[in-house]
Amino acid sequence: MPTPPITLYVHETCSKSAAACTHVDHLIARTGVGVAVRNYVSEPLSADELHGLLAALDADPVRLVRGWDDRDPASTSTDDVVRHLIRHPEDMQRPILQLGDRAIIARPPELVIEALQPVIDTATTRAPSDTPARSVD
Repeated sequence: MPTPPITLYVHETCSKSAAACTHVDHLIARTGVGVAVRNYVSEPLSADELHGLLAALDADPVRLVRGWDDRDPASTSTDDVVRHLIRHPEDMQRPILQLGDRAIIARPPELVIEALQPVIDTATTRAPSDTPARSVD
């Protein structure tokens, strides 16, 4: 079974994002699994990408916005979140790991390892590729 696309969304000045990138680098070294790393501040997500990410996230959409912890999820729509993050991409929670049609807020960053464990287990049972791939978008 092929590995679903894996993307790690990070903010370059965030220590939690840096820790998640370290976990991803170790994963690549061990398994050769490709992971795209995207700095969503220098390369903001489109409205369609944000809607897709929110659909994959196993949490209320309001959780994707830093500083909105006191907001009532029932009174904040997905469109409200998308409009805000289009204007203020730096407010997106970080890091975010998307694995196919599933996404998590990786806080603490060790959640990256937990979420990727099935991929790690599958990849370590077969020979890793000759060229590990960490692409930075």
